[in-house]
Amino acid sequence: MSNPSRKDLEAAPERASWQTPTTYDSIFLLPTRQKHDSGYGLICIVGETKDGFEKAAWCDDVSWKHSPSRHYTMRTDMTYPGGVVHCWGWNTTFTVGISLSSTDITVHVDNDKPT
Repeated sequence: MSNPSRKDLEAAPERASWQTPTTYDSIFLLPTRQKHDSGYGLICIVGETKDGFEKAAWCDDVSWKHSPSRHYTMRTDMTYPGGVVHCWGWNTTFTVGISLSSTDITVHVDNDKPT
């Protein structure tokens, strides 16, 4: 598990298509310090895979969908000193949907894999 700096996350490239869902091993909710038209803060969702980081979506709201699970589906911590929320889990992946004002993230847990 990584603890990237805010600068590393801000420097990540954008995903190739905002219209195609993409699956990541973990995600970071990066506050952009900008105001969305809704009046809420703008969030940049940064996904992490074994190949690195990429900006997956820009939104003011995240809608979480959890697949059925017998275990905890997700854990949340915060990078230091950057103060960026990091969402992850054992045997868990996150599929970020189309980048819209409200962006869907589906949390998948593979209960057949040992933790």
